[in-house]
Order: sequence, then structure tokens, then C-alpha cells
Amino acid sequence: MVNSIGYNPYSFQSRYLIPFQGADSASVQNYNAVEYTAPSNIQTPLNTSIPNDIVEISAENKINETSNQEKKKSGLSTAEKAALWIGIPSLIGLGAWIISKGKVKPKALTEKQAKELEQLVSSGKIDKQYAEIFKNMNGLDIDQWLGKTYGKLCDDMGYRFNYDIPEIKISTLHSTGGSSSINTITLNMQGGKTTQAQILGTLRHELEHFRQKDLVFRAFGQDEYINAELQPILKRLKYNEAHCIEQTGKKYSELTQAEIDKYVERHKDMLIKDCSKLRSLLERKGKIGVGTSEYKEAERYLNAMKNYEDLSMYENNLTAESIKEMRNRNPERVKFLQDVYKRYNDNELEVCARREGEKIEKMYELFESIL
Repeated sequence: MVNSIGYNPYSFQSRYLIPFQGADSASVQNYNAVEYTAPSNIQTPLNTSIPNDIVEISAENKINETSNQEKKKSGLSTAEKAALWIGIPSLIGLGAWIISKGKVKPKALTEKQAKELEQLVSSGKIDKQYAEIFKNMNGLDIDQWLGKTYGKLCDDMGYRFNYDIPEIKISTLHSTGGSSSINTITLNMQGGKTTQAQILGTLRHELEHFRQKDLVFRAFGQDEYINAELQPILKRLKYNEAHCIEQTGKKYSELTQAEIDKYVERHKDMLIKDCSKLRSLLERKGKIGVGTSEYKEAERYLNAMKNYEDLSMYENNLTAESIKEMRNRNPERVKFLQDVYKRYNDNELEVCARREGEKIEKMYELFESIL
């Protein structure tokens, strides 16, 4: 059973967002993935969140929309099947998602399909490990497909399903994209608009953000990690007046240093609490050695975290209508936000996550083409 939750995608845990994404707590639900058995080579504990190009500040004001030209040939898209599965009330943010517990076997490929898949792998168009995941998840219902695909992806990345990884939540507010924190990956799905390839791309994108956090934490430790996470939080408090008033009851210029310090400490305490998964990974995987390739990669991510910037640092709840009004009233502000969005897209965290998401999305589309 998946229950409605109160979730704020602008909270400090979830900086990796689609800009302009707002949330209504009734439109986001928990997703309890179907049972998944990790392979024996993944250690279990002793005790037992696209390219983010779907949002544009443009003359056409294309906000949170993508074309659906890649719709599956079989008729209903993934999200249309999900719409029938969860019922209309859930699509408008009511009711709950019922997760099937039945064990469904994947649909075997025909001899022709298997040969075509083998050719795609041998030509390098589909990675071998992804081909196995696609093949083993073929034909499953949306709940089985999503839960088991997530488990397989986590195995592929060296994470223990149900222990190391963030839980999945589903939002029906937008058709594509998502957001993530240490503990949660939120996927956007809408009936008739979301394909399995898009879901898979978003899932892998957000898992890459989790991996980035893991590397930074294991290379530089908890203090450095938290300091890096705090920098964008402080920037938002300083530069987003509406947010600052919501958080403190005052404009930033009215805050005393003691009040700012108290705000920092509160968020630091929350971050420390949220780092339990990262501490567990550090204990299990060990500290990353200085000078190694992983250390150098983590160093790039650490710097990117400190300099992370998105539209929520400056504006709350941007919509097509508010941008249109802003363009007429203050075109320089719109130009400034366009520059912010470009820096967001060019940040190393997003560049790397987008690369991984796009890669698996395109590979899955190729896989679908042979079905």
C-alpha cells in the first residue's frame, strides 16, 4: 500500500530538482517496491533522486512538458497502464497506489528478438549489463517492473537493495523528471505522457546523484560533506526573500548573526541525522584513498556541491504564467534566471547524472524497438 505523504521538494534534502517543480502533498505517494532478492554477491547487513531540459524559460513558456512521440508501439504507455492500475482518484492526488504482491515471470524474447538484442550489445549500442536488466524485466506489470528494475540497477551500482538506497516515491504533478535526497527518489509520472524509458532515465539520473553523495562522504568525511551541502542552503536563505521569510519570519537583512547561526545549526543537525545511509556505506565500503581515481572524481563533486545553484535559490514556485508576467515587468530578471538555469545544467553533478540517465534511456528505447 502506498499512502499520501506531506513532501516538499524544495526542502534542503532535495536540491536536485526540476526547476519550477512545486508539490502538493496529496499528489506524492510512497512506493513500496515489490519483493526483490539481492544476488548472493551483494552483502546484506548483520542487523537487519534527465536531462533536466524539460523546463525552459522560453518565449513559448514550455514548462514541464515533453513530446510523447516515443510512445510504445504496443498501445498504452507505461503511465496509461499505471493510470488504469491505480485508478483515477490517485491521478488527481487522492487514494493510494496498490502494489501487487504476485510473482510475475518476465516475458521471454523470441528467437528473432534475442538475436537483435545480441547484435545491439555486440555493436556497443546497449551495455551488456543493461541488456540483461531489460530482458529480465520485459513484459512485467508497472509495479513489478519498477520495483525489480530499481533493485537490479542498485545491484549493478554495488548498492544493497532495501538497505543502502533511497526509497521511491511517485508524484503525479508532472510527466517526467524527478528529484532526490539521501533517503528519497521522487519520480514524476502522468497517464499518457510518461514512457518506461523516461522513468528509467530519471531513476538512473537520481541514483547517480546518490552515488555522488556516497563518493564525497567516503572521500572527505561527514564534516566536509555537510559543509558542502550547507552552502546552497545558505545561498537560498540569503537570495530568496520569500523563502527566508517563510523560514525565519524575517528578511535576510533583518537577521542577526545569532539567528543565522541557529538556522545553520538546525540544518546541520538535520543533515547529520539524514547521513545514516552514508555512514553505513562508509563502514561497509571503507574510506576512499587520497589520489585514487574515485578520490579525484569525488573532489570534483565536492566542489560542484559547494557551487550548486538552481532557480529555487532565487524564486519560489515559478510557473509559465508567473514567468510571462515577469518577462513583461522585469525582463532583466528573466535573463538572470536563464543564466542561473544554464549554470544549473552545467554543474558537474547534473552533467554526470544527466549523462547516465540519457544513456540508459536511449538504450531502453533501442530495446523497445526490437519488441
